[in-house]
Amino acid sequence: MKRVLPRCGILSFGFVALLSASSLPLPANPSLSLKDLAIPETIGRVEERFQGTTDRWVIHIQDVHAHFVAQENISAIADHLNALYGIKTIALEAGWGDTTLPQSWGLPQSREKQILARALLEEEIITGPVYSALFSQMPTELIGLEDGTLYQENRRTYLEHLDQLFDIASGLESYREALEIKKKSAFSATLLAFEKALEKYREGITIEKFIPILLARAGEQNIDFAQYDQINLFREVTKLEKRVDQDRLRAEAERLSKPFKKERFTFEELLRSGRIPKDKLEFYPETKKFLELIGLRDQIYHGAFFNQIESLIADLKTRLITSDEEAALSEKIERYWLARKILLLEATPADLEGYVPNHLAIRSDMGEAGLEKALELSLHFYTLAKKRDDVFLQKITTDPKLSGNIIVVAGGFHTEGLSQRLREAGISYLVVQPDLGKTSPDQELYMKRMRDHIVQGQTLGHLQNRIFQPAFDSVFPQAVLDLRENRNIPKAVQMVTDALTQSGTPVTAVPQTREGSMTFEAFLALSEEDKLLQLREWTERFKTAGAIPIAIVARQALLAESIFADEFSLSVWQAMRRDRTKTLVILLGETEDIHMETIGGIAPMIRERGEADIRQVMENPRLQKRLEKFLNEGRIAAIEKPGYDAGSLLVFPPIRGVLLLIPPILEGRLGISDDPAIQARFWDAVQYMLARYASMNEFLQAA
Repeated sequence: MKRVLPRCGILSFGFVALLSASSLPLPANPSLSLKDLAIPETIGRVEERFQGTTDRWVIHIQDVHAHFVAQENISAIADHLNALYGIKTIALEAGWGDTTLPQSWGLPQSREKQILARALLEEEIITGPVYSALFSQMPTELIGLEDGTLYQENRRTYLEHLDQLFDIASGLESYREALEIKKKSAFSATLLAFEKALEKYREGITIEKFIPILLARAGEQNIDFAQYDQINLFREVTKLEKRVDQDRLRAEAERLSKPFKKERFTFEELLRSGRIPKDKLEFYPETKKFLELIGLRDQIYHGAFFNQIESLIADLKTRLITSDEEAALSEKIERYWLARKILLLEATPADLEGYVPNHLAIRSDMGEAGLEKALELSLHFYTLAKKRDDVFLQKITTDPKLSGNIIVVAGGFHTEGLSQRLREAGISYLVVQPDLGKTSPDQELYMKRMRDHIVQGQTLGHLQNRIFQPAFDSVFPQAVLDLRENRNIPKAVQMVTDALTQSGTPVTAVPQTREGSMTFEAFLALSEEDKLLQLREWTERFKTAGAIPIAIVARQALLAESIFADEFSLSVWQAMRRDRTKTLVILLGETEDIHMETIGGIAPMIRERGEADIRQVMENPRLQKRLEKFLNEGRIAAIEKPGYDAGSLLVFPPIRGVLLLIPPILEGRLGISDDPAIQARFWDAVQYMLARYASMNEFLQAA
């Protein structure tokens, strides 16, 4: 559940984002201070302000990965900060290096440039800050915040977690169902009713829908609110908001803003900066109330507000619980929700702090659900993410290129950690959330981009270090010119993605440290019983053929249906041909042909003519591109490259979508090497596995 402050009077008025009719960029005004910043409500809002001991400001824009509207608005926020406050430096999560995109930025503005940039933004090839930098009035310095090695490790952990996500979700749901049964029999009607409302909040309903219920129930229990200063501020703001006549305020704002119609200030910025004198407000009562609201809003801190919400929930539940049985079950339920957020990678730094005193009980609970190892993996993910927070602050405070006022674009998880570190360093900051419209993040696209291998060293953010590669800045202008000539947007986008792919570091040998892997020699040295146990362990993890990226079959074998040698082969083939992400290679004679209708599937089909052997087939550039992407995700049974030590050839277990060669679906071997002896060694290992049983079907049954 993403923690977002209520979108009520403390944070937004649709009528305060009054810009002038002029949309032309203006020179930055030196008299403006970032403490007066107010984002136009149509594109975002300031969630938190902190005035430090220095004049330096960091504007942290919360990134929302794979959300097109958010990325558009992040770009617009960056434009606002550039035009009015002269900020020309943007520090980015998910990247390392720096660039001003000189060739792309210097390309004259044109319809084709805008169309291509927008298409790349929609496909998550670039992000909002990059889009802004392409069209900024003056060059924008884009600087990566990451340590590449650390972030690559964080991404690998994420991908490992992603491959377990279905099992994690299933385990959590089963555990939750058991808790639901216990709640109905153990909880009183009053406690059960509050638990239902709390459950909806834990599942993601907005805080503004939940907080009236929480406050009402707390009032019924005569809870003293004196210790909840942040919640009290919220209540004051809510009351004051109801007293504001919004129609009159809108009319007052228009009259007061008229002298500034040629400037791009929001109404709130005009008020904060004193450009509208306070003595003039005596004749504008609704504006006076709004100015009071601004002052109250500035006193609310994101982290503290939600921490007090959790404290109030705990306080209320203590009043509602009347027996030891209810208390024990309530604690177990709270541990479940905390574990759930960690396991689904939805936790905040405060959640992780709450885990520490309860770690033994939570590990025991998740052991019951069969999720203890998944919990360890998730915690490791967060350990790496918190280390990256330290890297962010170090770069912000020590990198000369990041001195002065800067924009930082990083995901919501980093908000609390980064804000705390900035406060401790005395650096002033603002936390800005882009408006999301009425759409949700595209999780499927985010996961797809996370699995992309466009360049070596990807990251959790969907930027994935792309624009810091020279290839992007060199190919973007070419793609714009091609679009102008050919009017083909997909082709122009493909030009960019192809260049990024080719710019990646060549694929190297698969790391030898993967858990569960062993050398071929070590495998052969096992006893027959241990070999069988090892095979069973590997195949237990291999539940689907959907991991196979490429199938190579001869036309004759296909027409004779000889590939369907057993039930398992048939299921592999059916899964293969129905998946657009797979590639089907048909070996044809010089005069032969075959059509997709014959195949009966939707997988992309490549025709290879002549008497080419498998090695030659695998040198097909299109297949190489597919295979390299697969290899770079760490999903291959074995690979050899020239210069690699043949004595350490590994037999990898088929986990997380590892490629397993299954005759007769694949006629040949995909372990690439220029040395036939090395190819034979790997093939012997695979054949040994298969030779234990008459068919793969028996192999799986035995496992």
